[in-house]
Amino acid sequence: MGISLGEGEAITKRQNKNQDSQDNRILACYEAIKNQPYAAEVYEELGDVCYSQGQIEKSIRSYHKTLAVVYAKLGKIYFQKGQLEQAIAYYQKVITLEPKSAAIYWSIGQILQQQGRLFEAKIYQQKALEIKPDLMIKSYALNQLDLKVTSYLTWENGFFIEAGANDGISQSNTLYFERYKNWQSILIEAIQELVEKCRINRSKSVVENYALVPFNYGQDYIKMYYCNLMSFVDGAMESEEEKKFT
Repeated sequence: MGISLGEGEAITKRQNKNQDSQDNRILACYEAIKNQPYAAEVYEELGDVCYSQGQIEKSIRSYHKTLAVVYAKLGKIYFQKGQLEQAIAYYQKVITLEPKSAAIYWSIGQILQQQGRLFEAKIYQQKALEIKPDLMIKSYALNQLDLKVTSYLTWENGFFIEAGANDGISQSNTLYFERYKNWQSILIEAIQELVEKCRINRSKSVVENYALVPFNYGQDYIKMYYCNLMSFVDGAMESEEEKKFT
């Protein structure tokens, strides 16, 4: 018996609806991966959908990602347990599946270095840096503010003045530019104890022991309370509030 036109349209609509549903699942997986790049179950879901659509190569890549994430987690766990050879073995499995995983090469290099196998460690670390040259770039600022402004401050060999430099490292907004962009600087810090640390930590910078005050401030000195990153001037808080820090 033939299928009537109405029945044929219904089948086509169901097929289109199924296709739309699968496409939505794929889009949902890609969106989830943006937020959870190390969620194995998301890659597995993506592999299932791609396989059901006959996209075999995409499904294979997704399943490889699933395994790579699991192996990386196992490597991390064995490293934390101090079972270094097992950690290396699982990290090697990751590389087999994801040969451009710079972070995994670097992790293996760190383990080998810890074992005293320095020549092998250097090989893995060099490979990691070949894949991702900026792998060792580190943020020092609170909430990675230094990295967030690099898209605006793009030039090399700049100059900056930082007031309230602390020890020159902790929550520094400028150390990144000094180390990676070759910027020069003047660092100003009011607390003597921190000035000495800053001069050691930031030997390339000019470090001055001053406090910033209004132009009409008539005294040679100003009283401050040392509280590390929260040091403050005498009188800046209510007396009861000051007692919490002094």
